[in-house]
Amino acid sequence: LPIDLVDVIGDFADHGLFSRASRGTTMPELLASIILHNGGALITGGPGTGKTVLEKAIIAEAKRVSPHLRIITCAQTHAACRLMPNGETLAHVLHHEMYGNVAETLLIVDEASMIGLGAWSVIAEWKLLGCIIVVLGDFEGQFLPIADSYGPDIRVDKLDIMRQVANSLHVKLTVPKRFEEAHFAWVMSKYPLADGPFTEAHAAEVRARFPYRGEPIDLYIAISHRDRRSLNALANERDRHGGVLVRCVPASGANLPQDMWLRPGMVLLGCSRSCAVITNGVPYAVLEATQHVVKVKMVPEYRRDLTLSVKQGKAREREALNAARQEQELVLSHAQASKWLRLPYCVTYRSAQGITARNKRVMLMSLDKRAFDVRSLIVGTSRVTNAALLHVATANQERDLLASCPAVPEPPTSPPSEAPASEDD
Repeated sequence: LPIDLVDVIGDFADHGLFSRASRGTTMPELLASIILHNGGALITGGPGTGKTVLEKAIIAEAKRVSPHLRIITCAQTHAACRLMPNGETLAHVLHHEMYGNVAETLLIVDEASMIGLGAWSVIAEWKLLGCIIVVLGDFEGQFLPIADSYGPDIRVDKLDIMRQVANSLHVKLTVPKRFEEAHFAWVMSKYPLADGPFTEAHAAEVRARFPYRGEPIDLYIAISHRDRRSLNALANERDRHGGVLVRCVPASGANLPQDMWLRPGMVLLGCSRSCAVITNGVPYAVLEATQHVVKVKMVPEYRRDLTLSVKQGKAREREALNAARQEQELVLSHAQASKWLRLPYCVTYRSAQGITARNKRVMLMSLDKRAFDVRSLIVGTSRVTNAALLHVATANQERDLLASCPAVPEPPTSPPSEAPASEDD
């Protein structure tokens, strides 16, 4: 049965969470205390509302009040979990904890809207085994699972399984922390339309609000990989002077490689199925590019702080060592660089989720594509913190821009087992 809200508030008050002594704490610290005392929660909110700040406050509070508690942080993608304190992919966590030894464990799950129903059924079982579960996500506006979803009219955050996982506590964050208020309000106004059709009227409104007048663009966001490769080739031309050409290797699949002009200071995106050397979806800075090798290093924002959480077991220790090796300077052959790295000037909408393009001009493409929907619009428009840096191409501008792109030949095909992969495959 649903817990009566009055009883919940009264219980929190009995434990001093609203006492005079607690008034000196910050709001994230107070919410962290409430969530841990409740035994878990569902935390939702639009982009930039402080979900990550609250997540770190929960970890700090758990270490303070329950030092014996084992803490596991995870997300669906490699890029998202790399931004969490000592984060792991959900697939790794489900594998390592397959026997359900999760008593006295705090499990924090981020980017929850991307997780399929099968994984939630396992996580719900862990709740019965004594695991404290905190779920963070944006189910209303972000992308839902590609497969294993709940149906067009069903969201997991509205199901009873989530109420049980979150111990009947839903914390909804609504105040923007890093966005200008007017742009945040406009993005949030599209949330009620997220599951409806994207119409010509929507496209006209967006193009009128964020017009493109020839400004230099730092990041393009498109639907198809064909457009991604074309726009990457166009933007990569400016790095040709003083750069080294890395030819693409045989490949097959969706996220195909292409010829790249590389020079020190560039940032490339990891694209690796195994993640044995390069982590999928994570940015790498180019340190040196010669006629024979390319030296890269993971950007600091995505490096893990292994002191923030304790991993138990030899398998997890080996993974931590491997993760540390991936953060060191890596020396790749041209073939390895082509296979495992991608140009960053244009990404697909699904790859863009989770990216914050600070101080970059962003152009949204593909509004006339059949696969473009309102969730694509929300994800695209919420990548910038300032509306003045966002532009939407008209149909004619997009056609002319793609026509100006240099021809990008398809790489030679390779057997599927050797093909590079990304989160979009």
